[in-house]
Amino acid sequence: RQGSVHVVYGSDDLDAVVDLAKGGSALTISGRMTGELSPSALASADIDDDGADDLLVGSGLANAADDRPGSGVAYVFTEIASLPARIDLSEEDAPVSVFGGAADDRLGGAIDGGSISDGERGLVVLATQATAGNDGNNSGVVYVIPLEK
Repeated sequence: RQGSVHVVYGSDDLDAVVDLAKGGSALTISGRMTGELSPSALASADIDDDGADDLLVGSGLANAADDRPGSGVAYVFTEIASLPARIDLSEEDAPVSVFGGAADDRLGGAIDGGSISDGERGLVVLATQATAGNDGNNSGVVYVIPLEK
């Protein structure tokens, strides 16, 4: 079964209990495949510099479309308020998808974003099992990924 992310908007009259079985979420994002969108990590940050936070979702168990099982993925969902109530990633793409570079890199173990350098915006994403240079096999890598508007 695919995992899901549910977004519940806060307000002054938010119920003390939100039962997702009865609805209650403004946005539901379902993964591409079984186990892909656990999610491993969630964050919100203004990636597109429009003044509103965007949703960042990391999934370290995701497979890239080519032959890279477990490469992991980081998804960015911008303009959340204008998205449809349900997004099924097995049927449509996220606005931004960043896949790990090699099989079993596990990109998406941790994720954050925002201003990364002199007003440039982007993501900071952990690939827990990636290998960087000669630093040792599966030592892990933190990527800083600039994103254009």
